[in-house]
Amino acid sequence: MSAFRRLSPFSSKPKASSAQVSLPAQLAAIAKRCAQDPVIRATLVLATLVTLALNLPFYLEFKPHRGGTFVGAIVASWVSTFCFFLLLTMYRGLLFFVLPVALAACGAALYFLHELGVYVNENTLGLVYETNFAEVEGLLSAKLVSYAVLGLVLGGGAAWWIRRVLAQSQTVLRIALLGLLFLGHFLAAISTRAVEVYDPPLGLFTNSYVYFRETNRTAALLKSRLDVSEGASFAPGYDVPEEYIVVFVIGETMRPDHLHINGYPRPTTPELERYGVVSFPDVLVCATNTRFAVPCLLTRGTRGDLRRPYVETSLVSVFRRMGFESSWVSLQGKFWEAIVPDEYTVAAAAAIAGEAEFVTYLNATGDLSRGKILDTDLIRPLEDALSTSAPRKLVVLHTAGAHFHYASHYPERHEHYLPVCRAKSPRDCPLPDLNNAYDNAMHFQDEFLGSVIKRLENRRALFFYVADHGESLGENGQYLHHLGSNEPEQNRAAVFVWASESFRARHPDALPMLQRNKDKKLSHDHVFHSVLDCAGIRLPHIDPSMSLCRDARPRTEDLPPSRLSIAF
Repeated sequence: MSAFRRLSPFSSKPKASSAQVSLPAQLAAIAKRCAQDPVIRATLVLATLVTLALNLPFYLEFKPHRGGTFVGAIVASWVSTFCFFLLLTMYRGLLFFVLPVALAACGAALYFLHELGVYVNENTLGLVYETNFAEVEGLLSAKLVSYAVLGLVLGGGAAWWIRRVLAQSQTVLRIALLGLLFLGHFLAAISTRAVEVYDPPLGLFTNSYVYFRETNRTAALLKSRLDVSEGASFAPGYDVPEEYIVVFVIGETMRPDHLHINGYPRPTTPELERYGVVSFPDVLVCATNTRFAVPCLLTRGTRGDLRRPYVETSLVSVFRRMGFESSWVSLQGKFWEAIVPDEYTVAAAAAIAGEAEFVTYLNATGDLSRGKILDTDLIRPLEDALSTSAPRKLVVLHTAGAHFHYASHYPERHEHYLPVCRAKSPRDCPLPDLNNAYDNAMHFQDEFLGSVIKRLENRRALFFYVADHGESLGENGQYLHHLGSNEPEQNRAAVFVWASESFRARHPDALPMLQRNKDKKLSHDHVFHSVLDCAGIRLPHIDPSMSLCRDARPRTEDLPPSRLSIAF
């Protein structure tokens, strides 16, 4: 033991035997040595400044990750920031380059957080990596430059000071401290599952890794899947030279039993009823979360076969092969980082979007839980897509819908039902307040969908709306939605179909068949076949008995157990 003490960086001279020195005293001596190390002190001050200036405002504005406490989130943020800076001190050549650049990026991140309410994750970094000079020029401002320059100067000064005192620091001491901190960080992550490293500056690197990983997965999926569009053709009467538009709206968290068009007592759907949409009130979902439901409903995937979107393309590729100019506009994220097996990555949804010619993500972070995100932001891109000279057009709109927090997804003028839930957790709200907020969101969804249909009514157009899943509003103590749920309200999704006068005049049998099928027990399994068949596309992969424009075969099971089991 005495030989170890002579070599240990925690002691410069032999001490008394371990029997005479208590463990707390030894730990106190170690802490004192660390506090006296000039590089550790400089790094500690720098990490504290960055945490207070950048990450504290984030956690004051937004909730901590995955259920972590506010204090725990700040401590985890500080530890990861301190470890990152201390690790840089091990490499003199990188220190003077990486530290100023990292803090300049932190300054820019602080600008976007303070001025625009946008924080750094894999989706925001994707916008940076995929942007062009014209787009960058449009974002530049004197204030943004000042934030970045301030970070650059701070980083340069810190790097100069740390390099100046490096000779007075013990490398072994810094390595030992890093090891202890990383161990503590790892144990905290294991015990709470709430410690994540999304915060700048380390988050700039971890989220970049997520972005490039998911981009590579998406590219691999685009290359490897079976192209189901082979052999597609038009049925007689559909292959015409004039304009033909198909708009497909992917809904978010819309349950059919809160819609007046389906018998709900509150008047939540005046626009849909005015336009005479056909509503299907009993549609079983593929899965009860967006990540799996969206790829499933756009492909031949089923509740029992969620792997299908990973091995073959979607209806988007079929429309594109048939000469439709295809546009995908989304208010949701391109990628989501999540603890899921590699075989079930979110890349499936991004790969389906990638089948379209023109892809736009309007929500910088992809986060639906923070900030005011309104589906009416999709109207302008829809108008742009409809204004092109292409005679055939497919437009897919992926909405924010009624994702919690519900009051964040409708303007104040749509607060028809009061009071509303504004708490961070739905469990903290009285059930009437929660239902009021949700119904206000339904009313706004109705207005948005009416705005979409209004832009189609004087054109030859076919409109589909399919929600990804439903939502629990306190029934049986259940809230929101989660993968693998068997709660009936989470497993039912709203579905609407509408056709313009021009479309119905050319295809008079379509509407009567839709009306005939509206009260049947259906599922997301019908969507792929229905959209293509109703649009007049013939394909070997289409099952006519699953089309809503024919005598559709009802589903045979009610709430079958999901075959996908993932523990979060």
